[in-house]
Formats: sequence, structure tokens, C-alpha cells
Amino acid sequence: MEPTAAQSVDPRFEQKGIFGLLGDVLGITTPPAGAPITAARQEAIRDSSSTEYMNRADFYDPGTANFGERLMLEYGYPGEYDPETNREIFDMAFGGRHATVLPPDRPDMPQPQELRDARQHMLGTALAARGYGEGIAGFMGSVNEFLGSGTPADIAMDTRNNAVGLDLLRQAGIEATPQQLTRLVDDAIFKQLDRIMSRTPQERYNGRSPAGGPDLYLPRDERGRIVTTQ
Repeated sequence: MEPTAAQSVDPRFEQKGIFGLLGDVLGITTPPAGAPITAARQEAIRDSSSTEYMNRADFYDPGTANFGERLMLEYGYPGEYDPETNREIFDMAFGGRHATVLPPDRPDMPQPQELRDARQHMLGTALAARGYGEGIAGFMGSVNEFLGSGTPADIAMDTRNNAVGLDLLRQAGIEATPQQLTRLVDDAIFKQLDRIMSRTPQERYNGRSPAGGPDLYLPRDERGRIVTTQ
């Protein structure tokens, strides 16, 4: 059963606020589980989408498929091994913004790296809000956007996905575990993928997510190619 918003909050789940965040950043206090306060923790959130991620228990319950595995099993994203590197093609695609790893005959689907970007923002915001409160999570997101090198279109995508992550935390309540939040985030992305998959051939096009829910496409040019900021 999915978690519901709590009417009263157990003291163990009290949100720490700005002073708690400062203490955690300085190493004086212990951060909440999964909170993205350091580059290493942010990297862990991003990499947990990979089928090769080692610390799976931090984000998934035992015996459950993770994000990358579900993409391959349920949506037909390739998962064959590259014989030269002995790595799954799907995981290799996460290394580059222009890699092309898609289900057969569906060039309109989001690339794995686009899905990974959306998931990182959604889950990172949900975990930050769980640990520190909505206002602090919004502040952390704004700082990251300000320090980044993204275009206005990149920022718009990230802002939309941050908002979806925050909404999922509101639905779940702060007593939700990182594993429960991860599942909610993954399911929200898969629900959006279902809507994209159901488009008729005449409706398919590159670079536009359905209204509502997360944005699964990085900014693209008029030909549907992912735009780089490099």
C-alpha cells in the first residue's frame, strides 16, 4: 500500500529546516536518508536509475526491479551487452547526451539520458522536501538551477520536474521512506511514458511531453535533436 499524507507527524520525521540543512552540510549533524545535500548524494540519486547501480537497497525494496530494468522489461528499451565493454548498452547511453538507445520503431520516445535527468530532479526534490521542508527544497533547487549552465528551456524542464517531485512528496507524506518515494517517482515517469507510447503514428513527434506530469524530453531543435549547452 502506498503511503498517505500523515495527519500527525512522528517526531522521528520532523523536517529539519534551514539550520538543520546547514548542520548537515557542515558535517555537524546527520543528514536525512537520501537527502541530496552533496554532489556524491546527487550522483547516487542519478546513478540509482542504472541497472548497474550497486547500492540498490538505498532506493529499492529487496527483490524489486529498478528503473533501468523496468524500462527494458516493460517498454522495450534495449539492454543487450556490448561485447567490447561488457556493459549494458542501456547503461552506456546514460553517459552521453546524444546517445540513441530507444525501443524498436519508436524514434519519438525519450532517450534514457532524458529520463534519467527527469527522474533525478523529481526524486532529489522529493527527498529534499522530506528531510528539510518544501521551502528549503525549493531553495536548493533554485540554487542548483542558478549555478548550472542550462538554457531557459533546460530550466523550465527542471522546474516542472521539481514541482512534480514536490507534489509526490505531498501525496506520500514525510513519513514515506526513500524507497517508497523512489517507486512513486518511477511510476509517475512510467505513467507519462504510457501516454507517449499510446500516441498514434500521426500524433508522434519528438521533444514534447503530454500536458501534466513530468517533462521527459530535454530541449530539442527543430529536427528533434537534443540541444547541447556545451
